[in-house]
Amino acid sequence: MGEERQYHTYKIKSYVNASHAMRWEDGEGKEHNHTWEIVCEIHSLNDHMIIFNDLENTIKDILNSFAGKFLNTLPYFKDINPTVENVTVWLFDLISPALREEQAKLIRIEVSESPTGHTVYPFETTSKGVAYWPNYSDLETDVCRVYF
Repeated sequence: MGEERQYHTYKIKSYVNASHAMRWEDGEGKEHNHTWEIVCEIHSLNDHMIIFNDLENTIKDILNSFAGKFLNTLPYFKDINPTVENVTVWLFDLISPALREEQAKLIRIEVSESPTGHTVYPFETTSKGVAYWPNYSDLETDVCRVYF
C-alpha cells in the first residue's frame, strides 16, 4: 500500500469595495456600493506548503483590479447582470487560474454583499433547479435559494 499524500487547505477572507446596479426588464436600478466579502477555500496541488502571504497577495491583486469600480461597466458584465451569484462565478473564474500558478486550486468561493447572506460556488443543482451547497445536498437547511 502506497504512502498517502497530504494536501494542505487554506481559507482566505478578503474585502473589496465596488458598486453595481441590478438590471431589470424595464431598465437598470440605482448604482449602490458594497463592501464585498470574499472567502476562498484553497487546496495545495501537491504535498508542499504554500506561503500564505503569496496566496493572499494573488487574491488581493485580482480584487484590487476592480476596487472602487462600477461592476456594470466591466467587460464581463456588459451582457451579464452583476448579481451576487454572477459576481461569485466571475471571481471564481478570475482567481482559479492565478492560484494554479501558485500550485494551488480554488475549490470553493463564498461571496457576500451584506453581512446576512452569501453565495457559494461551485454549487450543485437538482432537476427542480434549486441550488444546494456542494456535499451537503441532503441537508434541507443548506438550501441556497438561487433559481435559474
